[in-house]
Amino acid sequence: MLSRSPLLVAALLVTHVLTAQGQTRGPAAGTGANIHDHLLIQTAKDVLREDADHPVEGSPYMTEEFTKGTVITAKRVFPDIEMRYNIHADVIEFRQNNQTYWLDPVPQIVRVDIGKLRLVVGGEDGSQRWGYYELLDSGEVMLMVRHRVAFQQGRPPQALESKATPARYTRMPEMYFYQRTGGLLTRVTNLKRLLADLPGDRQALANFADSEDISVRKREDLLKLIRYCNAAVH
Repeated sequence: MLSRSPLLVAALLVTHVLTAQGQTRGPAAGTGANIHDHLLIQTAKDVLREDADHPVEGSPYMTEEFTKGTVITAKRVFPDIEMRYNIHADVIEFRQNNQTYWLDPVPQIVRVDIGKLRLVVGGEDGSQRWGYYELLDSGEVMLMVRHRVAFQQGRPPQALESKATPARYTRMPEMYFYQRTGGLLTRVTNLKRLLADLPGDRQALANFADSEDISVRKREDLLKLIRYCNAAVH
């Protein structure tokens, strides 16, 4: 499994670290003498070992393929990085110089764009347990979804069984969240509570939700409601 050593913003500078490695000469060259270099190398080995030695059914990834994307931080933009989102580990895996590295969700990250996927970092109800959330819509209110993948360990054959049960990754139901400007990241639990917390004319929002038969369990319904809200308060 992926280890979870904190990399912080220094991990975003991996391109420059690797370039410096290539130019380094002497005993420290390529030995992991730099602590961030060491953590990145160790993680790369963990990822490769998991892929090679423990095949499982299903996938921990949003998509298996690496796709060129952009990491946007509070201080800098890092374009043209080959990445994929590991939902189960909740990390961004990215490739440089034939090595696989990972990027933890940290508040210095403004957004990660991987193809059409837009990921932001948040902590539910103001907690500092940071995670990646897919951004569905933005404005006065941001709508996000938290993807989840469960992992079930494999087991050897039991009595009267001829084969072992393989390990398996299983996609779990999506969890939806919203965040008002300056507010906390809050899980969508029911329509009444959501309408009470949204900005703008509450009666107009309630009438819209009723006329459109909005369900908080459906992505398209939530998108419709939040887009209506953002347009009304724009």
